[in-house]
Amino acid sequence: LLFFTGVIFYASLQFNYLPLMILLVVVTFLLGRAISAPLDWRIPNEEWHFAQQDWNFRRLQLLGLGIGLNVLLLLGFKYLPAVESFTLVGEADPIFSELLVPLGLSFFVFECIAYLVDVYRGMPATGNLAEFAAYKLFFPKVISGPITRFQDFARQVQRPQRPTADRLVEGGWLIALGAVKKMLLADHIGVLVNLSLSNVERAGSGDLWLAIFAFGLQLYLDFSGYVDIARGSALLLGIELPRNFDSPYFTTSIADFWRRWHITLGAWLRNYLYF
Repeated sequence: LLFFTGVIFYASLQFNYLPLMILLVVVTFLLGRAISAPLDWRIPNEEWHFAQQDWNFRRLQLLGLGIGLNVLLLLGFKYLPAVESFTLVGEADPIFSELLVPLGLSFFVFECIAYLVDVYRGMPATGNLAEFAAYKLFFPKVISGPITRFQDFARQVQRPQRPTADRLVEGGWLIALGAVKKMLLADHIGVLVNLSLSNVERAGSGDLWLAIFAFGLQLYLDFSGYVDIARGSALLLGIELPRNFDSPYFTTSIADFWRRWHITLGAWLRNYLYF
C-alpha cells in the first residue's frame, strides 16, 4: 500500500521520470543483495584465504558500481542543463529545455548510497523488494527528505503500531505549523526578496541587507515547513521521520548552526563521506 501510494503521488507530480526512479530502486535492491551474498563455505581450507580476498574485492567492486551509477545520474541531471546553457547560442534547444531534474533525485540518490554502504559494512540486505520500494517511494519524504536510513524505516513497518491520540495531535500540529511557515510566511517574504533582488540597481544598502536577511529566513521557513508537513503526514500513518531542523538561527556559533541545519544531510555527510 505504501509503495502504490508513493507511485501515485510521484506520478501526479512528474510521471515522465517515474520509470527512472523505479529502475533505480530495483538496481539498488539487486546490488544490495549481491553485496551481502555470503561466501561459499564449502571451499577447501587451502583456498580459503584467496577466496575471501576475491569475495571482498567483488563486494567492493559492486559497491563502487552502485555509488558510481547514482553519482553519475545525479551529476548528469544537475549539470547537463547548466553546460547546455553555456554552450548554446541564441534560442535554447527544446530537448534541453524540457530536461528537468527529477523531483527528489538528490535525496533519492543519497538514500541509495547510504543503503549500499550500510550493507557493505555488515547490515543485512533486505530480501523484500516491496518493502524496499515502499521505503524509497514513501510519499511524505520522497521530494525533499528528510534523509532516512532503511533499517529505521523497515523497523517501524515490520512492527506497525496504531497511531495514538497524542501522535495524531502531534501530526496534525506539524502539518498546520508547516503550512503556516510555507504559505503565510515564506511565500510572502519571497515577494519582498524577489522585488528587492530584481531591482538591485535602484536598491540602497539597507534594502540589500534586508533582502539578504529575508532570503535566509525564506529558505529556512520554506524548507523546514515542508519537513514539518512530511513528518506530520508520516506520523498520521504511524511512522516517525527524523527531525531536520533544530532552531538553527538561535545558535551562537557557525559550527552549532550547521549541526542544527539540515540535520539528516549533516549526518549523511559524516557517515558516508567523511568517515
